[in-house]
Amino acid sequence: MLSLVFIAAGLAVSLVAVLDVQSTSLVLVVAFAVAYGLVDAMSVRLARGDTVFVDGAVSLSAVVALSPGAAVLSCLVGTILGAVFHFGVHRSLALRLGEILKRPLLVAGLAVAAARFLDRGALAAGSIQALVVCVSLGLAYSAVDFMLLSAMVALDTKATVSRVVRGLARSLVALHAAHVSLGVAAALLMRQVGTWGLWSMVALVLLSQYSFNLLLRTRGAYSETIQALMRASELRVEDAAQGHSQRVADLAVGAGRLLGMSSATLEQLNYAALLHEIGRIGAGDDLSVSGVIREHALRGAEIVSAIPFLASTERMIANQRELQAKSPDSDEDLVCARLIGACCDLDRAVTAQPSRWTRAASAEKLDACLPETLETRLRLAVLQSAAHRIDQ
Repeated sequence: MLSLVFIAAGLAVSLVAVLDVQSTSLVLVVAFAVAYGLVDAMSVRLARGDTVFVDGAVSLSAVVALSPGAAVLSCLVGTILGAVFHFGVHRSLALRLGEILKRPLLVAGLAVAAARFLDRGALAAGSIQALVVCVSLGLAYSAVDFMLLSAMVALDTKATVSRVVRGLARSLVALHAAHVSLGVAAALLMRQVGTWGLWSMVALVLLSQYSFNLLLRTRGAYSETIQALMRASELRVEDAAQGHSQRVADLAVGAGRLLGMSSATLEQLNYAALLHEIGRIGAGDDLSVSGVIREHALRGAEIVSAIPFLASTERMIANQRELQAKSPDSDEDLVCARLIGACCDLDRAVTAQPSRWTRAASAEKLDACLPETLETRLRLAVLQSAAHRIDQ
């Protein structure tokens, strides 16, 4: 920890001499370095355990208030200081160096773009055109930062970049947008009240990221609760059928995404699919009789109705076996229920006789496992989703 502090101090002294930073600018450089360190201390911790550093507000205001060299200096020193707060977090040396060097390079690019396209005098005078340019620079910085983060997560998890982008966008886009807004506000305010504008912005950023971390922890608790309930519903099943609810959720959400459902609906569909057999807790194991399965669905709906954040999944779980009548497009709950029922039947058929599934006949056999009354558009969506997940 002390070594990081000494490194930051040594770099600061060396770069001040090289860049010939004036004493008036030096005060702002130190202020922005401290701001970077504080924002890094309140980093965003995603549900999967990743620590994400979002500093768009500080970076945008820094390139407006400082020269390009001074802005990069403040970012580099502040990033190293910020690493002190996460000294106990186990990360590889390469990853730590990547985190320390990535943002100064991004700030350097942002500073060059600001020097070329942004008229600081016009921005201070309230020019709409300069304001639009400032906002555009902030959005471009956030977009590049977000894509680099997505690429790093994709490499770490071996997932596709598009899938990682969709997952992270849901959590981080609003936070990045808030940073851009606060950065522009701080850049305008600092022209009037000096460093007080910077500290006001830092306080708001810390508050927003603290609130965001609380939200993510709450959502993480929801997810853990659902996983526990899902495992409880599978305690009495055979080993071959373990993971059935998770597979049904993957198939159903994939089909829902192909149907163009909103992210909010997909979230509820995922919860309902994970818990579609929760009604089996304390009941018998006979799944061969449709009436028994329907009874499990109704019991499961009754269970989730008593949990506030799962109450919206009640109709999806209750109607998963109502496959006779066509579900209107306007009733998304019924559409989701039919997807869950169809995906449940499909997964049970594949799990029961996996050796029968060959590449040549898989499409036909998959289709034969789906309910005959399932609408064509839902059938196609489920089959397309299954094609990506079932080993042919």
